[in-house]
Amino acid sequence: VLAGPCLYALQAKASGRLLWMIVQSSSMEPTLEAGEFFLADATYYHGRLPMRGEVAVYKHPKQSNLHYIKRIVAVEGDRIAIRAGRAIVNGMAVEEPYVDQSASGGPLADMAETQVPGGHVFVLGDNRADTRTAWFRSPISSDA
Repeated sequence: VLAGPCLYALQAKASGRLLWMIVQSSSMEPTLEAGEFFLADATYYHGRLPMRGEVAVYKHPKQSNLHYIKRIVAVEGDRIAIRAGRAIVNGMAVEEPYVDQSASGGPLADMAETQVPGGHVFVLGDNRADTRTAWFRSPISSDA
């Protein structure tokens, strides 16, 4: 029963379509724990637009050999702000059941509203109290 999916995964890995990744930090907890392994499809966004709420792997804008995993909180054209650790998109608090709200309010306590430019998304880690979530708070290219 698993032979088909396993064979597909091996073929995709061999073609460079799948990336074998390890979570290096706690910035995505509780969704992904540090030390967990996962496969990322490098072609997932070819021909489709990123959507709010999706978990995405992207290359660091200045160090393309580094990959990061975060959640897409806002897409191009959205207005995003952070208030008391909560994401506010287009004036409305985002329902984020994957975020431990009791741990919020640390590094992401406030961020002035900004509009996500065309061809970009705004990402955050699920662990809003983790400083690695806070250090990079500008939109990233959808092509990253």
